[in-house]
Amino acid sequence: MSGREFDEVWDRDLMKQQLGELRKETARLKAELARARKVEEKTGRETSELRRLIQDGHLREKHLRSRYHDLLKRGGGEPSGAPRGTRRAAVPEDARAGGAGEKQPERVDPSLVDRVAQDEQPTEGWPTPESTLPTLAAHPGWGNYASMGEAAVVIGISLLGLDHNARKEVIDLVSAQQLRNPQLVPIFITDDDDFRALRAEHFVFEYLPPWPGPDVVPSRDRWEALLADRLALIKKKWGVRRFVSFCSAGYDPAEGHGSGAETVQRELADATKD
Repeated sequence: MSGREFDEVWDRDLMKQQLGELRKETARLKAELARARKVEEKTGRETSELRRLIQDGHLREKHLRSRYHDLLKRGGGEPSGAPRGTRRAAVPEDARAGGAGEKQPERVDPSLVDRVAQDEQPTEGWPTPESTLPTLAAHPGWGNYASMGEAAVVIGISLLGLDHNARKEVIDLVSAQQLRNPQLVPIFITDDDDFRALRAEHFVFEYLPPWPGPDVVPSRDRWEALLADRLALIKKKWGVRRFVSFCSAGYDPAEGHGSGAETVQRELADATKD
């Protein structure tokens, strides 16, 4: 095709006009994209600030509640109204079991968490990585809410084998550890159905029910095998890096902030460094 025939097919003036319109549209889209990015950045900053305010408000309320109860203990008084999240008085485990004279219910073996492989080797065949669902994003808790969306180290915190007071102590210790290591995101494993302390902190937890008895499952060994499989699934579900068992760590709530608490803090610090 000659140059003259080409000019007859393609109108140069029309092409220049369309090219100019295309450049204007491109400039408009770039400006709109820049405005959208500014709005996104502003929204991100406002969201981060809101999370920080929620976290600070939760920590202040928690501190004031603790001071309130300390003052009541010194004055020998009792609270006139339960604080938010603790409306019901804690029921002793003996009473919940039906009284000290009755047989205590079976508890989940604390060593169960040790049966889950800490470092799983990749398996060949199905399921392939492409067909495996991504891990869920765990909530870091109200006391660490400002770290939401940041890089996290998910640690499984086993409360198995602990009584009511020890569980509460461990939850408080984990909350305190998050102030030093904001990347710590706990997933609590418990066999107790009193979740109030965990819900007050907005922590993620998984419940492992104790053996329901031979009428439901023939043996306790078979039940614990099922729980071990469930624990392995929990590990994959939340992307748990490792489990920390406070029962095996020698934690004793009677020691308060003594060697037992130091052991727990070392366990958590080591877990976040792995």
